[in-house]
Amino acid sequence: MPFGYEGTRLWSSSLGRDVEDHRSQREQLRVAYHRFRERAVLLAAEIPQDLREYTVHDAAHLDALWELADVIGGDLIELTPTEAYVLGGAFLIHDLGMGLAAWPGGIDSLKKEYDWRDIVAACTMELRGRPAADGELDAPAADVEQAAKEIALREKHASHAAELALISWTSTATAEEYHLIDDVDLRTTYGHLIGQIAASHWWDIEKISATFPAHPIGAPVNCPSEWTVDSLKLACLLRLADAAHLDSRRAPKFLRAVRNPRGLSDIHWSFQGHLQQIRRQDDQLLFTAAQPFEVSEISAWWACHDALHVVDKELRSVDALLVEMSRPRMAARAVKGVDSPSRLSTLIPTRGWIPVDASITVSNVPSLVKKLGGESLYGNRPDTAIRELIQNAADATRALATLTDAAPAAITVAYETDEQGADWIRVTDSGVGMSRAVMTGVLLDFGRSYWGSQLMREESPGLAASKFRPAGRYGIGFYAAFMIGDYVSVVSRRYDEASSDTRILEFPEGLAGRPILRIATRQEMRHSGGTTVSIKLRDPDSYDLLMDDKPRVFAGLNYANFFDLCQKLAPSLDVPLQVIDRGEERRNCIESHDWKTLTGRELICRLGHVGSPIWSSTHVSLGFVSDAMRPIMRGDRMLAHAALAPVPPGVIGDQGEELRVWGVITGGGLRIAELGGAIGIFTGQPLKADRTKASLDASAKEIADWASEQAEIWQDEINSHSPEWNIYVALLSRLGADTKGVHIACTAEGYLSAHELEEWARDRRRIVIADDFDVEVDDKLGEQTFWSRSAREYVLLGEDIVLAPSSNAQYGEWDAWPGEEYTGIRRIPVRSGIVTSPEEWWKEYRGSTVGLVIHAIARAWNCAPESIVRSLSNIDENGRRLTLDIGKSVVGAKPVSSFVEFLIDRDLIP
Repeated sequence: MPFGYEGTRLWSSSLGRDVEDHRSQREQLRVAYHRFRERAVLLAAEIPQDLREYTVHDAAHLDALWELADVIGGDLIELTPTEAYVLGGAFLIHDLGMGLAAWPGGIDSLKKEYDWRDIVAACTMELRGRPAADGELDAPAADVEQAAKEIALREKHASHAAELALISWTSTATAEEYHLIDDVDLRTTYGHLIGQIAASHWWDIEKISATFPAHPIGAPVNCPSEWTVDSLKLACLLRLADAAHLDSRRAPKFLRAVRNPRGLSDIHWSFQGHLQQIRRQDDQLLFTAAQPFEVSEISAWWACHDALHVVDKELRSVDALLVEMSRPRMAARAVKGVDSPSRLSTLIPTRGWIPVDASITVSNVPSLVKKLGGESLYGNRPDTAIRELIQNAADATRALATLTDAAPAAITVAYETDEQGADWIRVTDSGVGMSRAVMTGVLLDFGRSYWGSQLMREESPGLAASKFRPAGRYGIGFYAAFMIGDYVSVVSRRYDEASSDTRILEFPEGLAGRPILRIATRQEMRHSGGTTVSIKLRDPDSYDLLMDDKPRVFAGLNYANFFDLCQKLAPSLDVPLQVIDRGEERRNCIESHDWKTLTGRELICRLGHVGSPIWSSTHVSLGFVSDAMRPIMRGDRMLAHAALAPVPPGVIGDQGEELRVWGVITGGGLRIAELGGAIGIFTGQPLKADRTKASLDASAKEIADWASEQAEIWQDEINSHSPEWNIYVALLSRLGADTKGVHIACTAEGYLSAHELEEWARDRRRIVIADDFDVEVDDKLGEQTFWSRSAREYVLLGEDIVLAPSSNAQYGEWDAWPGEEYTGIRRIPVRSGIVTSPEEWWKEYRGSTVGLVIHAIARAWNCAPESIVRSLSNIDENGRRLTLDIGKSVVGAKPVSSFVEFLIDRDLIP
């Protein structure tokens, strides 16, 4: 019984049984193809074991490609017998790599592929939301390995097809060796070519024209000379037939019910299950459906619409190629109806809804990019452009250092003036460089990041599976350049390409015009890999970065000159940074990882600036804070190098000058955000695309341990009871510090540490906790007295009353936290005056100074803090705090009232 494909014109006219001339040679090719097909069909049947949710890739699909090639090629396309054998072989193997059966050795063979670990790394990030831990790349969890296997089979099946006609399988039972092509002569002659054509169905059209020869390959010596093989024609037939095979043979409804595919896979099963066999009408392919798409199948109809657009694009690009090459054109050159959803719906009908293309469109892309990649995202902070370009350069430099196992080369940031008087910013790296695909694709695709993409895995195998962690992740940083200039140029060369491959992408009209890609002239060529981004400043007077005589604020940063600005933008960079400051010599600005080895004094000077007093002047010296700086370490990784900040945040320098210094959160060495309450550097991760908010890398416990050490260092300063002492206590409480000897409260007996407060509370049956908002402790006269702000007179403090520092006392914001461990204590609670329940009150206040007092009392009474909270007796039914008479005034015995946190009665504790 003949196979279905034997009835096609292409087969019957070339390898058909009824063709009389050269019967023996045709018979040899025909028989060899049938044997080839038998084994290929067996492998195709194994694909569902690994990609169960994919549509059918079985014998029906392989044979249908002959029919589609007939329809698409038309009468003008003829095949010689050798072309029929080669094309048929490419049909047979083009998708076999989607099943492990086509990989001798199974999953172990797949794991030996150069990018397997990269794919596992990508899947771990996708499924776990974090980089792979040590050992996970080689022994991933079952779900990660399954996801990696599916991605690898899909991404690599085309390249693996190039080998399938030549590789062998060996039986473990008999040691017998098998090939898909068992005829040695045919395998030797055409195996490689069949593989190349099969693999080409995933190539772009430019690679096809560049790979396959312009002239046919000669016939084998035992065949007529006219039996040539036009590999370009065959590659075009395969890619068009494969793209166009979208009908119910690939998605049988019963099989869909058996496999129950999910998500996007199910949508593809749905729409292909609707489609009938294609026809050709004039030069257009005609796709039709007998059964209309219901409202519940809207997504499937649009998936069909998009798939037919892909087919239409392939038909048009192949036709353009064949015309350019002066080759016979295919009969089908477009898809009917794809230019309009309404016209397509006359061929592929809907019921109960009308397909109107109401998808979101952006009519002014340059305007959108300018807004989202400029001031609307970053604010009026033109320094962002420099920071983002340094970040991109650092990522490229780290990538190359990882790939070559070499030390990272320096990045150069230059502020220059050309001969015409125009000012330029240039950021140059000697990193991995950009290929043409990156410069014309990812770089121009706003919001799409190269790092972690399939293109990165293809161009830089091993990078995803390495310790390389890019700082860039949003794919928008480059566009910050247009905040400060309209003319931008990018000169780049991949490190593994030749100097002559240097390319230049220019934006002569900014985002308003089309960029220009050109090959660099000899003078412009780079002789090593890397990238230079140059920005011609739009208005140099507005960005006068060189102010040597006095500090100047530039976009929120105080700096003395351009060098100082770059240093503050990248204070913990792990890549060397050099600066050229308008005609000056190149200067080393940052050494790789030097923030880890700088003295505290050096780090403070890097981060701070001389400032005029804004708040009351600090009295803490630079030397004291420098000596107080401590690292936070996790193994050999430094997560912070910082000290508690004085209140207000600043230090007195060696010459009596006042240095204003904030803590800084950095990611990838670049400044992300400021951190109140600390001086120094904490590493973190950006939480927003504009990089103004961050989470800390250090955990809650690591920060608490650091804060506990700081409490000990700052104990004498805090216990001097300056007007700001409550701010220190509040911050230490929020950070979970063991306050040790630090005073945390005050009683009539004086200031008490947590340990002393425990002793004070141990034998008491009743304690009233009040904050010191109304009652202020005054010890200026050498003894403690208590001043009531509301009564404006001195008062006596009851013996059971403990004053906790005001919970709303704070300076700056410590608003970067290491994850959910800090839930409920992310800020100092404000005095709302209303609480809903004891439990809600404690959830808000447990990290406050009052929380410290509660914990101390709980330890004294040997109970849980929650037990004390549940016994609250001062919250009325309306949830309002009560007031309490806390003493008698010295003069006139006038009672004074203060808001009370709560009243604790020991007898009520469960």
